[in-house]
Amino acid sequence: MNTFTHTSATPTAVKKPKELAKKCSITVSQVSNWFGNKRIRYKKNIGKFQEEANLYAAKTAVTAAHAVAAAVQNHQTNSPTTPNSGGYPPSCYQSDGRLQ
Repeated sequence: MNTFTHTSATPTAVKKPKELAKKCSITVSQVSNWFGNKRIRYKKNIGKFQEEANLYAAKTAVTAAHAVAAAVQNHQTNSPTTPNSGGYPPSCYQSDGRLQ
């Protein structure tokens, strides 16, 4: 079965496989099979690369979220404290926790 004789195939599309087959000393079917196999491999690789890209994006998002959480924690640790959170020396507080 010649897949290149479909009604949507252009005369050039039909001519090229014949030329390739002749130049390579193989049949038109072998040329057609080679291109068909190439398309299948290409589609498989696209799926594989897309999956790898999705995994990379997920890992990057997790890393970014951890970096943001660490930055927030660091900011809270290094920021000035309010009087009620122990920012003054203990001698400044009354026994009930209020400033003197």
